[in-house]
Amino acid sequence: MDYNNNGFDGGNFPPPPKRKKTGYADNAGNVGNSGNSGNVGNSGKTEKPVRPVPPIKPTHPERPPLPVKPVHPEKPNPPIKPVHPEKPNPPIKPVHLQKADTPRADIKPVKPKLPPHDYADGDITEYPPLPPRKKTTPPSQKKKSPAPYLQPNIPPNTDIEDFFDAPKPTTNNTLATPPTLSKLPNPPKQPKKALPTPPDSEPVKKVISKRKAERLNKPTAKLVKPDKPEKPLQKAPLTSAQKRELRRKKVVYTQNVKSIKHYLWKLIGSLGWVALVVGISIGAAIYTVRAALDFTGISPKEYTTQITIPPHATTKEIAGILKTHGIIDLPGLFTYYSKQFDSDGQYLSGQFIMSSTMSYSRIISTLQTETDDVGVVSITVAEGMDAFDVAAMLEENYICRADDFLKAISKLPGDYEFEKRINDKTADPLKCIILEGCLFPDTYEFYVSNKLKRSPTADTTENAKIVAEKMIQNFNKQMTKVMYKKMYDKGLTLDKFLSLASIVQREASDKENMEKIAGVFFNRMNDPVNFPKLQSDVTYFYGEEIRGYYTRTGVSAAEIEKIISAYDTYECNGLPPGAVCNPGLDAMNAVLNAQKVEFYYFAANTETGEVLYAKTHDQHEKNLQKIKEQMDAA
Repeated sequence: MDYNNNGFDGGNFPPPPKRKKTGYADNAGNVGNSGNSGNVGNSGKTEKPVRPVPPIKPTHPERPPLPVKPVHPEKPNPPIKPVHPEKPNPPIKPVHLQKADTPRADIKPVKPKLPPHDYADGDITEYPPLPPRKKTTPPSQKKKSPAPYLQPNIPPNTDIEDFFDAPKPTTNNTLATPPTLSKLPNPPKQPKKALPTPPDSEPVKKVISKRKAERLNKPTAKLVKPDKPEKPLQKAPLTSAQKRELRRKKVVYTQNVKSIKHYLWKLIGSLGWVALVVGISIGAAIYTVRAALDFTGISPKEYTTQITIPPHATTKEIAGILKTHGIIDLPGLFTYYSKQFDSDGQYLSGQFIMSSTMSYSRIISTLQTETDDVGVVSITVAEGMDAFDVAAMLEENYICRADDFLKAISKLPGDYEFEKRINDKTADPLKCIILEGCLFPDTYEFYVSNKLKRSPTADTTENAKIVAEKMIQNFNKQMTKVMYKKMYDKGLTLDKFLSLASIVQREASDKENMEKIAGVFFNRMNDPVNFPKLQSDVTYFYGEEIRGYYTRTGVSAAEIEKIISAYDTYECNGLPPGAVCNPGLDAMNAVLNAQKVEFYYFAANTETGEVLYAKTHDQHEKNLQKIKEQMDAA
């Protein structure tokens, strides 16, 4: 046999490697160049004998190599025991096995090895049918099992070399199971022994354990309530040391409780003082605010009432009456204020007209002035009425004198929002009445003054102030922030806005014509080169009202003519310095929402209320002639 894989041929081992020479020896066996054994060369000093060294057998190439001994010449290799002797090794599955139902033409079928007792000797032309194929599960569902350990089935007394050198069956693209590999047969399963069935006559007995039988036969114990409760176990008496320790703990606990209570009460006391101080501060702040509002007469609700002061009434009693009617809110503060100004004992008895917006000084002044105002009268300020018309109506109803009312509205009271936009100091010096246009048209109720009935020249200044404030306060409520914003967007101040609204109020009779007329005036104001003057008739008629008022006050004629010219839009450029009447909400909104028209002229029929518009002056003249003919025909 050839052991090509082991590097030797013909059963001869290769020559052994050459030994490393440590000395040399001649044919006689003497060693040279050594100082330890044999004859020592080049020394000349040898006194004691040296033990001779056995000769070394040289290696000669002619010497035949040693024969190779087999591993086990007489003893065969023992069979390899399987890892699991009880369980046979599973068969090895071929790597590339073609399916049985798809035979290939180029591969010849291999004749199966048949048992000798089933078939006769000779060629087999027909093969038995294959067993049915077992259903296989896909690889993904198969459970992984450890790789089987395969053991070659080596017959006894067989040389290993002969076993591996034996020819192996080969097939084209098909691996056959080696004949030497076999799986051990599974041990046969022994059937379970069936228990003998008892005859029908004998009952079936259930086998139970002895312990369970004892538990079942044991009687159940019932709880019986004892007649008398058992005495608790008595504790052992405490020692003196334990008693001392218990007393010490009790003392410490009592001290801790006392200290905690002390700190808690201290904390509660501190918080109480803080709350008290804060409460006093808040109360003082609230009282201060209330006192300031009550002292100045600022009230959320404005109304006028009549009170009666009995004879010989004290200041405290008068303060209670004022509190009852809602004139004041703090009677104690009023009493203190009255004593500080030495007003006690100087109040008059009788009936007085009081307002909720009166300050302490005005209340004291009113209660120290003789009055006999009685009764209530209702008046209506219509849209388009000027201040002179309102003053005359108040005097006719015995509320106050006309001149006293005109004086009251010739200066600002200083308590309202709109006054920030009307300043009498920076206003046009030719402005006649400062608050003209701010007397909001509405229905009002005032007290009648019997003093004015008895004497037309009686002083009604206080009554006039009350009436003026009531009308001005109503106007302040009607003016909103939206109206102020639209007014400024159109480039108008409050004086110019009221002037234009008063002209529109007197020129038009309905809301639609008001918006168109306002559009005509805006067209003329936006073209000052061609239309420097507005030319409104209502401003001329207002000048005549001014003439009569200033004539009574003693103003010179020259000054009167200058003021009249400033209000006459046929002579002045643009808007007059002030309003010519008191407009209503419709006229104000018409100015703020004026229509965009193409007209520059208009003419109104005062009897029918019809308004005719024109772009040119010639068309305007024709409209005037038409209106004149209508009025003549009527």
